[in-house]
Amino acid sequence: MKRCRYRLKPSDFIPETVPEWQHAERIALEELIGIHAQNFTGHKHILCALKRFALAPDNKYTNRALCLTGGAGSGKSAVFAILCKRLRKENILLLANMAGAGPRSREVNSTIERFVAELCHFLKIRNSLPEHYSPELLDNYFRTLLYKSGEKKRVVVLMDGLDQMEKSYRNMYTTWLPFRWPNNCRLICFSLPCAQSRNLLEKNYAFEVSLPLLTPENARTIATRIIRKEHRETNPGVLQYILNKKLDNGTYAFSNPLWLTIAFEVLCISDTDAIASAENLPSAPEDLFSYICKRAEKLFGEVFTRSVLSLLAINRNGWCEHDLVELVPLLTGESWNRLTFNAFKHFFRSHLLISRLSQKFSFSNVKMVQAVKVRYLPNNSAANQLHSLVADYLQKLPDSDQRRMEIMSHLLALPFGNALAEYYCSDMSEPELNAATHTLAEYISTLDNKSVFDKIEKVLDLINFGPQNMKRLVERLQYDLADRLEYAILSGEKEHFHLVLKEHIKEMAGHNPYSAEWLRALAISHERLGNLYASLGFPAEAQTEYESSADLVKKLVLREPENTAWQRDLLVTCEKLGDIYKALDIKAKALNACLAAADIAQRLAADDPERSDWQEDLIISLDKTGDVYTAMRLYTEALAAYDSAGGIARKMLEKEADSQFFIWYLCINCTRVGDIQSIKGNLSESQRAYEESLDIMRALARVEPANTVLLKELTVAYENLGDIFSIQDKFREAQQVYTASLELGEKLAAMDPGNTELEMQLKTTYKKLGEVNNNINKIFRK
Repeated sequence: MKRCRYRLKPSDFIPETVPEWQHAERIALEELIGIHAQNFTGHKHILCALKRFALAPDNKYTNRALCLTGGAGSGKSAVFAILCKRLRKENILLLANMAGAGPRSREVNSTIERFVAELCHFLKIRNSLPEHYSPELLDNYFRTLLYKSGEKKRVVVLMDGLDQMEKSYRNMYTTWLPFRWPNNCRLICFSLPCAQSRNLLEKNYAFEVSLPLLTPENARTIATRIIRKEHRETNPGVLQYILNKKLDNGTYAFSNPLWLTIAFEVLCISDTDAIASAENLPSAPEDLFSYICKRAEKLFGEVFTRSVLSLLAINRNGWCEHDLVELVPLLTGESWNRLTFNAFKHFFRSHLLISRLSQKFSFSNVKMVQAVKVRYLPNNSAANQLHSLVADYLQKLPDSDQRRMEIMSHLLALPFGNALAEYYCSDMSEPELNAATHTLAEYISTLDNKSVFDKIEKVLDLINFGPQNMKRLVERLQYDLADRLEYAILSGEKEHFHLVLKEHIKEMAGHNPYSAEWLRALAISHERLGNLYASLGFPAEAQTEYESSADLVKKLVLREPENTAWQRDLLVTCEKLGDIYKALDIKAKALNACLAAADIAQRLAADDPERSDWQEDLIISLDKTGDVYTAMRLYTEALAAYDSAGGIARKMLEKEADSQFFIWYLCINCTRVGDIQSIKGNLSESQRAYEESLDIMRALARVEPANTVLLKELTVAYENLGDIFSIQDKFREAQQVYTASLELGEKLAAMDPGNTELEMQLKTTYKKLGEVNNNINKIFRK
């Protein structure tokens, strides 16, 4: 075979940058690990077992994943933190996440995206994850990188707080996990018994380990440590009384490390008789938290205590002191007292996490959050008042991660109305809009089927509240929210969303018949619904929606022929109509639609030849036209369309050598040309085109070795060239490329076990290689 003509390097592409939020998440994780690892006692045998599982060779365990479950306060996070510290001393690659460590630590996609970046750094390859990706693409890329990393070093993934991750479909059903966990890789999750842990354990590579209760010996050690830390003396009578205290179900209260720790810390700061104080301690963690709140009220005042604790309970990522300085006086009606707050912090020191990085205060345990909400926010009225106050405060702050991640959650906690609508259509930065949309989509997606439909209608009713910039609100619902929901809710729910939104827009367009903006919004609504039907395999329904969209856009173009945005809308709709007509085998209509799209694209590209996006549109239109000509068996016309598209791509690469679009399309174009030349019997021309396509793919694969889409196309490119060699009786050359295709296909199949498409392709390649080997043997015998 010829040497590769393309010498692409990572530097040929846009330089990779690691987002700032990933650095912040890693720092927050390290800080929280350090806090939970302090003064750890007990569960030594569990730690040893987890470490053995993480490091043992594959043949020692049939399972690759383990889920450590335990009740609230049982010490899961402490075990996670110590395990992290111990595994970092080993020669492994460790990927860790702790729900609640940072603003994005509860998001499944953000967590996997951070893991992907760390795996790419380890493999020393370019991160080829696009800016806008589907969950399927993210999951496949993560699985591929895990597989490749496992070939070089043991990879251990630790996930703490699986139950505290976002309540999305992907997390609830753990669809982000590979179908089969790769070789030389381990997954260890820490969670309360919940739907997520149950769905994880249903996978054939996972098993459960329950975190055992504390023994009396462990309890004595913990108690002694706390007493010494508080500079007190051990009272044997009090210690024995605590160890004898039982819950209603008959188990000992000390078996829960959280309860035991809090109980002795309360006793150490008590000025009353120790035995009497011990007798008054509740035996359940929730009741003990309430008991602590009562004591705080006596020391700091009921209003101050309620205000500070309530604010901490309703904000997911905590508060800085300067935030509390602003908010607490609004609730108490009194000026801020720094000394009182310092004493308050000292009193709650065991229940508050204070970040050294962000200086934020937050509760260290979810049970404390629940106890505060039960005590101080017993009804919707009290909660709504607080959420409204916080939302107003956050909207006045400069754009920041805290503001982005929190404000929409507080507005969603209030009754739907103007406040939510006005915020979502306000002037936002792109990161803030992404965060608000993510929260809104999560709100919709975390409900059962009946509730989802109700919530969808409530969200879309925001249009009726009449904010100032209603068109911007509709645009964000049509694009940003719809795109988020694309992978978050079921097909029937997506259809309901688009149908209800279309009816709202149709009503608004009816009220404003001369408004071009509302007419365009309605056209887009038809198009988005058509996209959904096309993806679901309902071409007739998609055709109806696309035709309605095209009719509306044509009216706009007639009004203002020079409007390039509307011209492009018509171009895109014509292309989609062409795809649907082709799927319905209405070839004449498909050709007319594609020719119309190509005509618009040529005019736009001619008007502004320097715009690469117009050239991209023209290439796509010509390529689709070539596909229709091919389906109609008009091969000469198809070849002319493909040649025109390829010529534009080559010309643009002279100006933009690092453009992935033009490089990738040229690769596809060569394959198209090779197919047509093969059909026409021009085998040498077909071979030349296939070789060029293969050269480009091999160069791209060196730059992006974990891009499975590219690698699958590369196996096909090898086979295409092998077929041409075989037809020309060049069996040695065919044997070489078939073997290369087979080796790559086997690697891909190992990365994605159970993929029937890959298995079928492998069988086909084995068959072709066998036939070529037989022909070589026949020639040798002769």
